[in-house]
Amino acid sequence: MITNAINSSKRAQCWSAESKFPFLIILTFLTSALLISGCATAPPLSQFENSLITNDPQKASVVIYRSTEESWIHRVFIDVHVDEHPFMRLIRGEYIQIYLPVGRHRIKVDYPRYSGDVNDDAEDQKMIDLKPGDVLYMEIVPSFKGWTWGCVVTYFPMCVPLPGPKVDLFLKTEEDARKVMGKAVDRELLRERRMIHQR
Repeated sequence: MITNAINSSKRAQCWSAESKFPFLIILTFLTSALLISGCATAPPLSQFENSLITNDPQKASVVIYRSTEESWIHRVFIDVHVDEHPFMRLIRGEYIQIYLPVGRHRIKVDYPRYSGDVNDDAEDQKMIDLKPGDVLYMEIVPSFKGWTWGCVVTYFPMCVPLPGPKVDLFLKTEEDARKVMGKAVDRELLRERRMIHQR
């Protein structure tokens, strides 16, 4: 009888351990999923970012866009800076409307900076003088300025010819802008795309 009791106790312990195992796996999976989703959630917009997308009758409006007619080779991000503040990134066909106080402002566009980037001169900027109620349209035009040498790392470092990017920023009329503007950047995409890594 004692032997039966011991065996029963062992079976109960084994069953308990085995029944806990799937539960622990599920718990681990759910915890990991929550942590990943928490890390992937973009933080709220800053006061500066909110001020740029908040309409105000006392402000002027600037629409910054990239043409839908760019070549496929230009499917890369372009960084947009407002008054020296990194703001967000646009790809081909995207545009965003921002609102600025009256007065002078600097809009700068360039390619994202990477370690070892050999194209640090690929940028353009414009000073604009805004009055209440103004609506300006600014077009970002990436282009190709020739080949340059750069180092890439695959299985081993090697120097290869790389396309030299160039970017220009132009003031356009509303009529011209509307012909080549694509999809507006909504608030959620702005939260994900903005250049928070440079702050």
